[in-house]
Amino acid sequence: MSQNQFKNQSYTGPGLQAHASYSPKKSNPMKVVLIVFGMVAAMGLLCCVGVGGLAYFELRNMAEEVKVELAAVSEIKEHIGDIRSFRTDYSASFEYEDADTYVYDIEGTKGNGRVQVQHITGPSGKEVLVSGELILPDGQVIPLSIDLILSY
Repeated sequence: MSQNQFKNQSYTGPGLQAHASYSPKKSNPMKVVLIVFGMVAAMGLLCCVGVGGLAYFELRNMAEEVKVELAAVSEIKEHIGDIRSFRTDYSASFEYEDADTYVYDIEGTKGNGRVQVQHITGPSGKEVLVSGELILPDGQVIPLSIDLILSY
């Protein structure tokens, strides 16, 4: 081909056509709203999970402190023995209007039962037993002799 032939021909390949018809994408406002909403929902979910986790661990620590306190009570030693299992019954506990009263299912080396106990957080930050009763499987209710001692 001669040089004149190249001048008369024009290249119309795919790259040139794509460039000629290029227009920038317009942002969709609904997409932006959905992304922002999704981020807010995710943050809310993380907060709920975090608060729920903290509450769970705090209640578990509280129950462990109560278990240690109950292990020293003479009626628990006599009827339950050494505590092997200690679980909070949250549904029974939440039936009480008093926020300091909890119900625990307890099993030990001598027997099992249910403990309904009122406890408060003492000045030292540890749980302190105020009053309670042991309910045996046969329905017998045994008041617990608890010495209220607030340690500082």
